[in-house]
Amino acid sequence: MTHSTVSVEENRGTDQRLIRGLVARDPGAAEELISRYGRVMFSLSCRIAKDPFLAEDAVQDACLQVWRDAVQYDAARGSVQAWLLVITRARTLDRLRARQRRDGCVRAGFDADTASGSECPADVALEQREQLGAVAAVMSLLPGPDRTAVELAYYEGLTHTEIAHRLDLPLGTAKTQIRRAMQTLRAAADDRPRRPFQWRAAAGPAPPSKPLENLNVLVVDDELDTVKLTTLVLARAGASVIGASSTVQALERLAAWWPDVALIDLEMPEQDGYDLMARLRGVCERDGRRLPAIAFTANGRERDRRQAQMAGFALLLAKPIHPSSLVESVARVA
Repeated sequence: MTHSTVSVEENRGTDQRLIRGLVARDPGAAEELISRYGRVMFSLSCRIAKDPFLAEDAVQDACLQVWRDAVQYDAARGSVQAWLLVITRARTLDRLRARQRRDGCVRAGFDADTASGSECPADVALEQREQLGAVAAVMSLLPGPDRTAVELAYYEGLTHTEIAHRLDLPLGTAKTQIRRAMQTLRAAADDRPRRPFQWRAAAGPAPPSKPLENLNVLVVDDELDTVKLTTLVLARAGASVIGASSTVQALERLAAWWPDVALIDLEMPEQDGYDLMARLRGVCERDGRRLPAIAFTANGRERDRRQAQMAGFALLLAKPIHPSSLVESVARVA
């Protein structure tokens, strides 16, 4: 799989076990859940409040609510982490409004990136950083007005009417921007099993500014979040993208659909990216086809680059991949 030793399914199973422990009033479950997610809750609260002391109180409020209302958690509506962050946001805004009523001001100037919170396992912390990085990357791809509207709604807690007034927009326009942005973010964050993930550019000719217009790209990675984020980036650049989560699934896709470029994660379980590349080279030689491929991995060492080049990859990109670099790389090898 990758740099994390805990799979998405294992994490989800552990979270469900902890929720059951909370419902049964097991203090150990509460301690474990907060040790897993306390840091990301505190970081979000700091981002909203810009005050570490208020954030500490807000997270404490959130933890008490989680303990009290665990029975209300509904897995069908989202992950445990999403549920915790929704509660954290609400309790932080409550604290901010109470202080505004008390003294009419909110302190600023705190950098959430420097905040320290409860410790969590290294693999969980890495996964949380990757998730936050993915959200930040998706946010950066939203149109400016949509992104601003979401930030005002989520981080400042403004109502639709207040956002419309702040941005000098009709109320209907503000609601449309928020709804459109949230649909994009939810689609990018949805990790439920589905048929092959496939986002295509809008029908009709793409504008000249789209560098990957009419390009077909296969993305192969066992991490669904990576597939979805990569797909979003490439689709916005004009490409048609199909994802696969394994070597076997990638070969099934290729039997019915031949791409112009393949992006392949090197660190997949069972049959890794090198195994898939060897199979692809055999198919290309047998059928007289061409398929330039880009490898991506958590490691970007010179030794890894040489090994990828010897295996037949045109490029090796180190994770996390910046959207503009990804588009430029795909355009170059295509």
